[in-house]
Amino acid sequence: MEKNIRKANLNDIEVLTTLFINNLEKHPEYISHGEMQMGVALANGTVAPQGSAQWKKYIIQKIESKDSAVFVYEDNNQIIGFTVVEIDNDDGDPFGVICDLYVLPDSRTKGLGSLLFNTGMNWLSDKGMKEFYLESGKDNHSAHEFFERRGFKMISHIYYKS
Repeated sequence: MEKNIRKANLNDIEVLTTLFINNLEKHPEYISHGEMQMGVALANGTVAPQGSAQWKKYIIQKIESKDSAVFVYEDNNQIIGFTVVEIDNDDGDPFGVICDLYVLPDSRTKGLGSLLFNTGMNWLSDKGMKEFYLESGKDNHSAHEFFERRGFKMISHIYYKS
């Protein structure tokens, strides 16, 4: 199954955007502050009017940057999952960030999320990262459990006011 994972390229942009935006439209509980801050989603749990265009800019930047990587899982030439990872080195010691991890609902519980997660973590580790962070929508309980099983712990809550 690992042979089905590859680095994303610019030809994948439309598919990745469709997967991500469709997921947010169907599952507003997945929306986290990151999507709101970059203009992809609104605090009321909906995709922003320019959400698709904003996410497209984001994913292009992640594919093109040397400090980030996007990996996709393909089956029969169809992308059914992806992960986005990056190195944050703005201040202090750099650390790894799991920005996104998504698998189509019909393909979940088959180990694909774990493969994508491990691929991203290995890329970050190979770049020398020893600390890792991620964020998740407050009601995305299945993701919380997934990450906790892999050693992540909740360290803060994020609040919003407009």
